[in-house]
Amino acid sequence: MKISDQLRNLRNLDSSPEEEMKRYILSLASEIRMDEGHALPPNLLMHRTINLNPKQKDALVPALEKLIEEGVFEETADGRVLLTTKGKDILY
Repeated sequence: MKISDQLRNLRNLDSSPEEEMKRYILSLASEIRMDEGHALPPNLLMHRTINLNPKQKDALVPALEKLIEEGVFEETADGRVLLTTKGKDILY
């Protein structure tokens, strides 16, 4: 699925930008077939933000922080963001 299709699907769900970005982050993780303990590539997130609107860009970091708070990802001391067991269960 192309990035433009993913974004169109996100917008059609009529939700807050933060919720859209949570789903967007999860869809990217699924697209690259992340497994438990694998790091979310920061360059992938930053590269893909080119296609986001300003509200979505502003909501990206809070959405990632919320996913960490919810236990989907965990942040390491060195700043990497890893997929947890809970995150893997949500993705697959």
